[in-house]
This record gives sequence, structure tokens and C-alpha cells, in this order.
Amino acid sequence: MSNKSFTDTYRKDIDGLRALAVVLVILFHAGISQIASGFIGVDIFFAISGFLITGIIIKQREKYSFSLANFFVHRLWRIQPAFITMSMATLIATFYFYLPDDFLAYLHSGKALLNKSDFG
Repeated sequence: MSNKSFTDTYRKDIDGLRALAVVLVILFHAGISQIASGFIGVDIFFAISGFLITGIIIKQREKYSFSLANFFVHRLWRIQPAFITMSMATLIATFYFYLPDDFLAYLHSGKALLNKSDFG
């Protein structure tokens, strides 16, 4: 591979851990009794995220370019498209598959989540 920055940051071992975590979570949700502790897959994802984010912070601090505010803004912009997409998909699915009273309860819980439940 000629792209040096890609080869410097890509880690096959982390992909292996991700695959293991995915398998554990899927088997747990499939109800396979031997995988009673499938939640460990979620813990693996959190550990990987912490490891990668710590690496980013250390590299930025070494360059004296770390800003906590910029770090959180970058994380917000990174997660926002997925959050909006899933929120809209869930809203559409609940509209079509929930009973009317349940759908209204869902909308009310969404307003509460956004601290808008007291405003109409």
C-alpha cells in the first residue's frame, strides 16, 4: 500500500477485536444460551473506542494542537448524521407500526428527551 498515513493508522488486531465483539453481541441477541455474557462484546467496543480516542488525544497533545472544545465539536459532528438518520427511521417506523396511543406516547418521550415536554 502506498498511502503511508493509512498503513500507519490501520490496525488489523483492532479489526479482529471488532469482529469478535460483533459476533458476541449477535450470538447473545440470537438467544444462544452458551453466550450468556454477550454483553462483553459491548465492553470490547467501549475499550476499543477508548484506546483509539486516547491515541488521537496523545498525538494532538504532542503537536500542541489539542483543544477539548474542538475535540467535542468534532465528536458531535461525527455522530450527528447517524443519530439523525436513526432518529428519523425510528420515527417513521413507529408511525407505521405502533398503535395511535403508543405512537403519541413515543412522541411524548421524544419531547421529554429533548427537554421540550413542558412546552406544548
